[in-house]
Amino acid sequence: MMNLSLRYSVVALLVLCATTAQAARLPVPSASERRRANKNSVSEFEPPSFYNGKEGPEFRLEVSGESYDERVYMAATWAATKVTDTKLDKAFKEGSSRLDNFRKGGNENGTKWDATVPTFVLLNRAPTGRAFESDFVVHTFVPKDLQDVVPKPDAEEVEVKELPEQKIYVKTFGGYAFEDAVLDQTFDFLDELKEAGVSVDSLKVAFAQYDGPLKVLGRHNEIWAWEEEAPSAAAKSKKCSQAKAAAVADNDDEDQWETPSWCYSKDCPKFAIKETAADGAELREYRPSRWLAANFTDIDYTKAVEKGAEKIKAYRDGENNLHMKVGLTSPSSFAILYPTPSAQPAISARYSIQSYLPYELQEQAAPEPTAEKVALIDVPSQLVWVKVVGGFLQESDIVKEAFLFREELQKAEKEIDFEYFAFAGFDPITTLLNRHNEVWLFVKAPAPTIASKPVSWAAKQVQQLQQLRRNAAFP
Repeated sequence: MMNLSLRYSVVALLVLCATTAQAARLPVPSASERRRANKNSVSEFEPPSFYNGKEGPEFRLEVSGESYDERVYMAATWAATKVTDTKLDKAFKEGSSRLDNFRKGGNENGTKWDATVPTFVLLNRAPTGRAFESDFVVHTFVPKDLQDVVPKPDAEEVEVKELPEQKIYVKTFGGYAFEDAVLDQTFDFLDELKEAGVSVDSLKVAFAQYDGPLKVLGRHNEIWAWEEEAPSAAAKSKKCSQAKAAAVADNDDEDQWETPSWCYSKDCPKFAIKETAADGAELREYRPSRWLAANFTDIDYTKAVEKGAEKIKAYRDGENNLHMKVGLTSPSSFAILYPTPSAQPAISARYSIQSYLPYELQEQAAPEPTAEKVALIDVPSQLVWVKVVGGFLQESDIVKEAFLFREELQKAEKEIDFEYFAFAGFDPITTLLNRHNEVWLFVKAPAPTIASKPVSWAAKQVQQLQQLRRNAAFP
């Protein structure tokens, strides 16, 4: 005989299925009907001051917090265009140009209308680190009197989209929003929401701009994060792939690592402090790690850093055997320098410009670089004496600091191997004050090995995750 609780469960399931089937047969309201229904909820909508007197989407402010707002945007029509294989700054310029042509008469009726706000760009996160993919979708709001009769765009790359009512978490920031600033604001916001226990779709974020380039002061920019929806089967699969890829970074729970503030919340080499000297220098034990290295000879330090940065950036932008985007890490610049045999503070014309790989690619296979003079290297565990120095440092400053540091350690009878030393810079060039740089002297100079692991499960998961992002429709 059927258990009573099981009977109730079966009945409840049948009722749910019947209700779902009935709901599926109900007529779906059109976009114009949804907008008319929404007017009742925002009939008293007053455009905010940052709309600058222009038309923009209507929204209901649910919560106004100290650092971010919760808004519910009403269903509306937008024009959109996809820009691929580029950086955010170029995508914004190209997409805005296409959409401006559309509103200035580039449509089947030759209809023209005034500029609206905001222009927002859908950002796709790279599968590793703090970075964006190279594909962007630029949007602009369609005026209210054209919402139901939008003329067909002349350009094939411009389309008209009906965006439904949606809840969005919004963070505001000022200044000119170049890509580095948008990237930092985006990932800091996602970290903040995660710490607050707010569930958002971390793969679907946007940057919204309200001001033209001629406005210098009081600029208003926003990062948008969407409330996480109940997962569909495809979404569950996507999240599963995400979780597997992220598990690479979480496979050592015994490590209570906390990212130092000078790493700017980016992935950076993990270490434990073993000793602190009287002058503040630290003896750190760094864990085994994987780096990308670009090696140069017979050029000066400045040129080596410049060329190395170019090659590392190209690799991160997809110049590798998997054509995979690789996220930014910290330190932002890292150079191995080789002292000359003479007693004078000097270095030879030999350099290794390196970049730490994201946590996801530390234990599993990373995409192989395809450029010359670039290689993946595995660095074993190492003991390093570290001295922090500030300011903007030139080659002569770095060499001077390294040789003085060596003298200080030798006087303190500390063991070091001066076959080579390292200089690490952690701040973006826009940071003028309180800059954090480090000089590294090795207790025993490690012998890196070329990383040669085959493409693994983790790399395949990253590829699948990228494909899911490319196929995802918005919204």
